[in-house]
Amino acid sequence: MSKTIQELFAVPEMRFLEATGLIDGKNPDGTFNTNWDDLVQDGSLAFPSERIANPSTHITDLLIRQKLIKNKIVSFWTSRELNRGEVILGGLDQNKFKAETLKYFPLVKEVAVQDHADDLWTIELVELKVGGKKVQLPDTTVFALDTGSSRFKGDPVIIKNITGLITENGSKPSSVATLSELGTYPDFTITLKDEQGKLIKYTLTAQQYFQQFPDSLRLAFHKLYPTNSSTTSNMLLAGSIFLDQYFTVFDYTTNPVRVGIALKKNLTK
Repeated sequence: MSKTIQELFAVPEMRFLEATGLIDGKNPDGTFNTNWDDLVQDGSLAFPSERIANPSTHITDLLIRQKLIKNKIVSFWTSRELNRGEVILGGLDQNKFKAETLKYFPLVKEVAVQDHADDLWTIELVELKVGGKKVQLPDTTVFALDTGSSRFKGDPVIIKNITGLITENGSKPSSVATLSELGTYPDFTITLKDEQGKLIKYTLTAQQYFQQFPDSLRLAFHKLYPTNSSTTSNMLLAGSIFLDQYFTVFDYTTNPVRVGIALKKNLTK
């Protein structure tokens, strides 16, 4: 017999926010809006990298206090092929990923010109390559993993440099009608530094970094413009376009907290 959340554990008063009418941070007349500033993170059902509320309303803290889980770990697995996914609070599903490929990356702060919001899971970005060509990056750049986003987002300059190399400065379209048209587009490689100091590379093909829409496939890189309270400088944020390819772990049990990335197992059901 299934149980509701209320039957499983006591939920204190929480605030829930819904974003509507988000206009990419920029209005049609060229002025900037602050829509995405209003997405205040209080740790309710999202999983921020640091506690913000006191006492914490983080759902994993509630589960730990009520002795329903032991470890403050959140793991994600999604499958486009199977059209489903799962989030585990308190552990990992060993059947979903290749254990030998699991690498952990420590959270880094204040490595960019402007520090980023404390709730983001930001790790060190070492290098980006499109095909064999390096993407020009600021001296220090962070890579944020965001389960609430779909595309790659971030610093408008970084996004422009990436898309410029992919499209050969506009000579190739950023939107195509069929998968067969992606054959001439290069791979996109992300290099990160793990907690052992080793450089780990993650590569996406064009079929993976183009986003599927009903009428087309579109390049999944999106500029975020900075506002007074939300910085985007020196940051590349990865949503499900990247995360769907891997099993990911958000681990609060270490200091600093860390992100785990592993190759998924090929599942048929």
